[in-house]
Amino acid sequence: MDDAVMQALKRHLATAETLDVSRYQFVNMEAVRAAAGALWPEVRERVFLASRSIIERRIAEEDLIVQCATGFLVIYKAITGDLAEQTTARIRADLEHFFLGERFANLMQVTATRENLTLDEFEAVLAETGPASADRVAPTRAHPARASHPGVLRGLDFYAAWDVRKEAVASYFANPVVSESPDGPPLNDASLSATLARPEDRLALDHAVLTRACAALTTLLETGTRCAVIVPAGYGPLSHSRLRADYIMALAHLPRELKKLIWVRIVEAPGDTPAAVLAETGRTLLPYTGQLFLDADIRSVTLERQIESDAHWLGARLPDKLTEAARQDVERFVALAKRSGRPFYFDGVHDWDRLRYASRLPARLLVGAAIGRHDSPPAPFRISRNGLLARAT
Repeated sequence: MDDAVMQALKRHLATAETLDVSRYQFVNMEAVRAAAGALWPEVRERVFLASRSIIERRIAEEDLIVQCATGFLVIYKAITGDLAEQTTARIRADLEHFFLGERFANLMQVTATRENLTLDEFEAVLAETGPASADRVAPTRAHPARASHPGVLRGLDFYAAWDVRKEAVASYFANPVVSESPDGPPLNDASLSATLARPEDRLALDHAVLTRACAALTTLLETGTRCAVIVPAGYGPLSHSRLRADYIMALAHLPRELKKLIWVRIVEAPGDTPAAVLAETGRTLLPYTGQLFLDADIRSVTLERQIESDAHWLGARLPDKLTEAARQDVERFVALAKRSGRPFYFDGVHDWDRLRYASRLPARLLVGAAIGRHDSPPAPFRISRNGLLARAT
């Protein structure tokens, strides 16, 4: 059991007379183990990491999670009785829905019970379920030293994302500023993609960006203010199960407060990428990010593949020049995005002309330097369309 959880549990047991406890038991794990074969360690770890993330979304900050040999215990501190019963049922449904979509894990079932226990009864349950152990449940792998990526990550630009409906900025897109040398000019998107041609290199950069974004967001949280930060993650490494698992591990081990506010944006997915691979990538990431964003090509003639990813948001980068042909591309993308039923965004709103043009479109978010570019994410703020246009001039 995690030391911090153990200490919190001891403090709670010292003052509580009874405990509201939910038990989530994974049934048929031996069949999953047999079917997975050599992949069992990876499957087992994913099951427990994803399950913990699903549970955390449904419970309060002060509630406690104890990982056991074949499932989890949840000790409720914020709710009791019927509310705890309802929460238990919702979590069970969420877990079963997740398992159904997973290879191998779809052989598994979940039983869930909610009980009000005396301290003696709870100790008996804890002894019966057993703590997590290396040979029985998913261990937490030690993180290997991160590989370095080509180029120099000089910092992050945090581009403000203006919510058109709310006329406010409460989230920021983090973009890496990379150069070939410490004194060299920043690489443009095409040069950066060429520099990071190997999926392992792109993954190394994404880890570095995630680390810096978390540090910047932590600094903001310490002031008593919060916002969301959307971090880019290259489709190249995410489309490989081994590399994707490495990135997911990093997301899974974020502090709980950051998990709610660090959102993932899949970038550089080719328009002809296999639909099944994109769907698997999106579905696998969903338990580890509060919101999932997916970039598409503004020239796309269909968004069917992107829709199958289950991403919450679809978006594209506005063309650098708003020629007649470019405007037709944008109009077609808007029609496709509206048909998808998903909220959509436009990135690349870097000047007054594109801001004026984009602000007339039915996109939900507009992102770019014309709205705001910062070295660290500032506090959320409200600003009207007229205010934005006036400031952008």
